[in-house]
Amino acid sequence: MLFSATLPAVAEESTDKQSTELNPVLVTAKKDIAEEPSGTEPAYSRLAIPQSGEAGTQTITRKDIEAMHPKDIIDVIEQGLGVTTTFQGRKNLNFFKIRGNGSLGLIIDGIYVPQTQSGRELANFPLEVVESVQIVRDPTMLTLGPVSAFSSTQGSPNGGFIVIKTRKPTKAETEVKASYGTYQTYSFNTYHGEKSGNSYFVADFNRYHTAGKDDWYNDASSSSLYLKGGYADEGLTSNLSLFYDTGSRNFQRGVTNTGAMSTSLWGYDPLKSLMLSFDINRLWDKTHTTSFSYGFSKTWDDMHSDTTTAKGSTFPERDYLREFNLSHAIISDSGKNTLKFGNQTILWHTPTGELYYAGTERKEEFYGYYISDEQKVNDKLTVDASARIDRKHISKGIDKYNPSGASTQVISDMWMNNATSYALGAAYKLDSVYKLSTRLAYSRQPADAFMSTVNNASLDPEVRFKYELGINADYSKNLHAGLTLFQHNIDDYKIVDHTVGTDPNIVNVYTAADVKQHGMELSLDGKLADRLKYYLSYSYIRSDNASDNATMPHNVYSLRLTHNGKAFDTNLTLRTVDSYKNAIKATKNAPIVSLGGYTRVDLNFSKMLNPETKVTIYGRNITDQRYVSTYNSGYYYDVGAVYGVEWSKKF
Repeated sequence: MLFSATLPAVAEESTDKQSTELNPVLVTAKKDIAEEPSGTEPAYSRLAIPQSGEAGTQTITRKDIEAMHPKDIIDVIEQGLGVTTTFQGRKNLNFFKIRGNGSLGLIIDGIYVPQTQSGRELANFPLEVVESVQIVRDPTMLTLGPVSAFSSTQGSPNGGFIVIKTRKPTKAETEVKASYGTYQTYSFNTYHGEKSGNSYFVADFNRYHTAGKDDWYNDASSSSLYLKGGYADEGLTSNLSLFYDTGSRNFQRGVTNTGAMSTSLWGYDPLKSLMLSFDINRLWDKTHTTSFSYGFSKTWDDMHSDTTTAKGSTFPERDYLREFNLSHAIISDSGKNTLKFGNQTILWHTPTGELYYAGTERKEEFYGYYISDEQKVNDKLTVDASARIDRKHISKGIDKYNPSGASTQVISDMWMNNATSYALGAAYKLDSVYKLSTRLAYSRQPADAFMSTVNNASLDPEVRFKYELGINADYSKNLHAGLTLFQHNIDDYKIVDHTVGTDPNIVNVYTAADVKQHGMELSLDGKLADRLKYYLSYSYIRSDNASDNATMPHNVYSLRLTHNGKAFDTNLTLRTVDSYKNAIKATKNAPIVSLGGYTRVDLNFSKMLNPETKVTIYGRNITDQRYVSTYNSGYYYDVGAVYGVEWSKKF
């Protein structure tokens, strides 16, 4: 059964549920937990992608991650098709964009993590516990998470999602790793997983330290502990995970366009984070499943603002989030229809203020209601429809952000207008090789009151119409191909007109314009030879708005080659990003500069000393490209080529 109306549902589904994966690993009444293939979700899961969305979704598996040998999870996300990452040596260090300038929502162990937390702590999340990283390039998968943005000074809606799923062991396994590299960088990790009957357990400890580059002030250290356990039988599954990290991180010094290095010596010491997730799924019978999940995350730090000539002040920052998901799924006896409806509640609070609004308390409550239905019409055609309403309440906030942190009005107990989203999809299997899909979506997102705007104008809601066509072709083990074409028509798109303030309190000032964006994404993967695998991707996007078009890379290419030889394994990763601008209007503190325009090459060699012991020699950015992705009162250059060696042993 299909529908096209919103329903204030009674529940939203739990987090990840998958056998070698994350949160809820549910099974069907006749399946063992270990039988769910990696990278899949049970049909009742709110994280399950409809068939019409598969063309716009990419999954990077644990095997891919091990071959790439990335520095951190951010390096993995950067390999996502259509994804660009930016780094700045400031309070919020890392950002992700999709299809141009669209933001990406982050989900870990089924729990939504706000940008205010992930921008500081995501780099410390241990790769050893990650089962897969899924890049959903379309925000119209309305069961995943909020389409509306919250805890943001921009108020821009999500353009897609990053879904990180963690491991669930199917047997006893232990691995120890140690590495040392350029800039006195070392790490140590020990992982243990075990499965006994219907239960499993994971424990991981990770230690990381880098002295950083001389005079760059980019040293960091981190010690983290990750624990996870779960249970699954024929009618019940449950998972509990906890991540705790403590350390420090200084902010890389920027270089102005005159070549002078910033005199700021800022950083977080300490920098801590805590993340807790719990889910439970009850299979009442083969038709009905009810799921509940709870998440809590916290980031706290003391930010110091010294300079090269003086000791500065220290400011404590605290950021809390709680999340509740309740959902119910009804799967027909034939398995051809899946109806899901649910509720997502997110409570966010920073009592101290942080980032651009230090010293000003903010507190927001977010309530999302969704319903989705997918129908398998016959062996070839599947159709789906979904709807979502997001409501946001601001308990405490300010109406405009500016450099001084002052405001003309204090927001208290204010309900924002509802954000609504609707989506239709269809997938059609032409034959054993080709599969076509299409998605149509509409969303209406009100402008947040606290956005700074040109002439203090009130901005109209942003209305988006999205059209997407996908083609997947499975020719043979040597060639799998995927192509997506998309068109976005956006009325009252929020665009940065200029910036105000001085470092560190630079604030974007917005205006609105009607914008049309179009683009495509192409991926090819398979085997070039018996032991040689490849993955090639290309993404392209254009906008008819001058500012929007100038501030996004139009072309991004990536290539991965993996050779599993008898003597050793080799992996090559190459990524090329077009140049783009930081803005089209210059200000005193933000001149127009060129960003991107680089090709980065990573290379590693691995040798098995025996069936349990491996040594890896790695190089990242081996062509020593000093590229930059952000200008914020200065360039933040990549450190260039780094090299190292890693030893690992399995028990």
